[in-house]
Amino acid sequence: GYFTKNRVSESMQFGFRTVGARTALGSRQSVRVDKDTGFLVHAHARTDGLCCLAITDEEYPSEAIFVGMAEVFRAFLSENKNNEWRDSAKQGDHKDASKAIKALFTRFQDPKEADKALKIKEEIKNIKGIMAKNIEQLLEREETLVKLAQKSEDLSLGSKALAGHARSLNSCCRMY
Repeated sequence: GYFTKNRVSESMQFGFRTVGARTALGSRQSVRVDKDTGFLVHAHARTDGLCCLAITDEEYPSEAIFVGMAEVFRAFLSENKNNEWRDSAKQGDHKDASKAIKALFTRFQDPKEADKALKIKEEIKNIKGIMAKNIEQLLEREETLVKLAQKSEDLSLGSKALAGHARSLNSCCRMY
């Protein structure tokens, strides 16, 4: 068929190279390479010429991918000290990602793992939901307590009235 692994790989490589070449140094951007697919190519070009590219679907938060790319840059530069990567960059793409970098991209499959702020926002959202539920339950309990207090007061008034009525009935039948 038309969509063979090689053809898809070549298309992705072309998209990566195009977006990477058109990203100004010191900037980041997200570009839809093909309008028919729901995929974006994200590029982060450092001022020293090092560029990191990633492809995601539209739903993946762009803040998370750029936070993840910063981590990938740190890992890459710690493995390639003294700008050794510059020599290989002149020869073309640097495709051989280390195990550490591959592990980072695997970990970033979940955006909450890439962006700690996103993870915290999600936790806050969950906590807000729990707190809203707790407040709702407290209000329901308060309604129940108010109803019970009212019934208790009604019973107290009723028992006082009954005691008064019983005293008035018993007043005629005193034993001496």
